[in-house]
Amino acid sequence: MKNFRIHPATWFFLFLLLVTGFSSVIIPYLFAITFHELAHAFVAKKLGYGLSKVWILPYGACVSFDDFTFKPEDEIKIAIAGPLINVLFIVLTVMLWWIFPVTYVYTYTFVISNFSIALFNLLPAFPLDGGRILSSILKTKYKSKSVYRIICILNFVFSVIFLLIFIISCFYGINFSFGIISIFLFMGIIDGHFQGKYEPLLLQIKKKKQITSVKSICVSSSVPFYKIVPELNCHKFNVIYVRFPNGLKLVTEDQFQKFLENSPLDSTFDSIYQNKKSPFEKEK
Repeated sequence: MKNFRIHPATWFFLFLLLVTGFSSVIIPYLFAITFHELAHAFVAKKLGYGLSKVWILPYGACVSFDDFTFKPEDEIKIAIAGPLINVLFIVLTVMLWWIFPVTYVYTYTFVISNFSIALFNLLPAFPLDGGRILSSILKTKYKSKSVYRIICILNFVFSVIFLLIFIISCFYGINFSFGIISIFLFMGIIDGHFQGKYEPLLLQIKKKKQITSVKSICVSSSVPFYKIVPELNCHKFNVIYVRFPNGLKLVTEDQFQKFLENSPLDSTFDSIYQNKKSPFEKEK
């Protein structure tokens, strides 16, 4: 693990726990978040993805991987691992209560922390696990731009809902958690820096240089895009030679990026050109 960073909102949340008399929750809460993150990392490693960075967020962890993108089914497995480990700890702790009832007093906050983190992370909003699962499912059927718009709308809706709940709580016993959640979800739309680059779909934008090295790869026209993206180099200009039954077609990085923006990740060059003119016809 190269980098381990804490989101500024997490420090603020921990500070609120201290000043509002909930300091006893901090340690169980941090344990629950840590196990949540480790579950993501463990499953990702088993699936062959290299972990490079971890953001500890107020209600979970956001992990960044060395690979450009995930297969949709792998993304779902990685995302669901976090809430599942929290649920597992809840079940094990409740079983412990039946065997040793005295442990209830010492582990109750640990159960509540795991329950809160698991439940909240299953909301279909980005960068929460539920949002990643939903986006992965949608990306197999819709264009990336359409999926992005759907997720942004959901984030905005949930952000407004939690903001309203926070405002209502001000009249009956203020609860800062709802306000932090509202801000956190809104940041999921506008602030990509703290998302940990969990699933960077498009190629990273390169700085303008007079000279840029070139990387060439050759792929079959039937290979899905999600298998091609990890082979590209974000520091070089990529050229893709696509093998069709009738010959080779050169696809530039800019062309491929447009394909990524307008097509699901499981698309192939065969499917792209299926309803278009032949890839060997001269483009206008």
